Amino acid sequence: MSRKNKLHKPESIEKMKISQAIAKENLLEESRLKILAGAKSPKPESMKRKTSERIRGEANPFYIDGRCSGENYVYPLGWSSSLKETVRNRDERKCRICSKTEEENGKKLDVHHINYDKTGLSFLNLISLCKSCHKKTNPKGRRDHYQTQLSQLLLQDIPLEMRFIGRQDYQQAAA
Repeated sequence: MSRKNKLHKPESIEKMKISQAIAKENLLEESRLKILAGAKSPKPESMKRKTSERIRGEANPFYIDGRCSGENYVYPLGWSSSLKETVRNRDERKCRICSKTEEENGKKLDVHHINYDKTGLSFLNLISLCKSCHKKTNPKGRRDHYQTQLSQLLLQDIPLEMRFIGRQDYQQAAA
């Protein structure tokens, strides 16, 4: 018996256990009702900041030999909303892996760098992915596989004459 239990009578201990079980059941019921109602409690900004700080650098599961820091961490000037929109339009606003649309994705599709180099803005290096497929492409040890797979996927659908043209030329050709 623990020290706490020695201070209480057996009847009191039983009452405490019952009241704890009821409290737990009420909490579970409240949580279940929130889930059913679609209520989602937002994380406070301070919690988001702490989480962000906790998984920086080597603590981040996607960290690979400092590749996410320094010059490669900053996107070049050419990386813009209009460039991403052009890539999404080229890919018909569907994920190139699973064909999920932006509506099914719940947000605009991500534009992924096939060679994982943020400075590579060639159309043969950019591809539209839904959020779940984009997550799959980033784990350590899988990048080579996805780099090959995505390059092949992209090349099979882009006509030869359009593979080596620039963005403005592509927009004119697509219009």
